Amino acid sequence: MKTNELERVIETLLSDAHSTETLMTDKLKEYAEKASHNGVTKFLEDHQMETKNQINRLERAFEVGELKHNDVGSPIIDAIISENDVFINGCEEGPVRDAALLVAVQRIQHQEIATYGSIIALCKAAGLMEISRLLQESLDEEHEIDQELSIAAEKFINVQAHQEAA
Repeated sequence: MKTNELERVIETLLSDAHSTETLMTDKLKEYAEKASHNGVTKFLEDHQMETKNQINRLERAFEVGELKHNDVGSPIIDAIISENDVFINGCEEGPVRDAALLVAVQRIQHQEIATYGSIIALCKAAGLMEISRLLQESLDEEHEIDQELSIAAEKFINVQAHQEAA
């Protein structure tokens, strides 16, 4: 298949998404180790498993579209992670750090949602419907994770963190 410019954009975004998800498997493990609440630890470990499934979907997307995977970094995610690390590492173990961990993951989730949504829209325009379908699965998971993060934070972890700070 001859690659046109739109497909090059899709390749770049797929590569960026792959780099992000690969980086997240390590970060989620690190975040899970820093969590003190068992529910936060379990959530982060479960999300790490979903992230591995998303990496597999991305790899299938490259194959299906006969697109080239490029080793690109993700400067946006790198910046978000650097900022996250500053405020996570500034918190002592306990509910406040657990709240910071959930915020950190949610910030990355929002970037992943934007990236997957953009790739899906471009794939639809390019007629790459199988890739669009594969990534829609990941986008749906990302939205679900985002909602779970919000619920956990608002109903439990943030309340505990506030009580500890008071």
